Amino acid sequence: MREGLVDCLGVSGGSIELLRRYLRTGVFDVAITHNRYTLVDRSAIVGVSRPQRIDETIQLAHWPIPDDLWDELRPLAAPREHWLG
Repeated sequence: MREGLVDCLGVSGGSIELLRRYLRTGVFDVAITHNRYTLVDRSAIVGVSRPQRIDETIQLAHWPIPDDLWDELRPLAAPREHWLG
């Protein structure tokens, strides 16, 4: 940043508490957490990054997903014994 090559510096990881510690150092401008929940891997615990996103999360939780899509995705998922939750 001092050399003008980048405008912002970010850090990415899985533990939000660890990322908050990095942000508190003042070195980083943004943190991105790896949220492992996808249509294929539904093993992660889902959270929100800030209270303002709760309404959006609720809206997305009610988004219609066709049953035939689940049938198509099911074979792509990791076996349940490998799920985190």
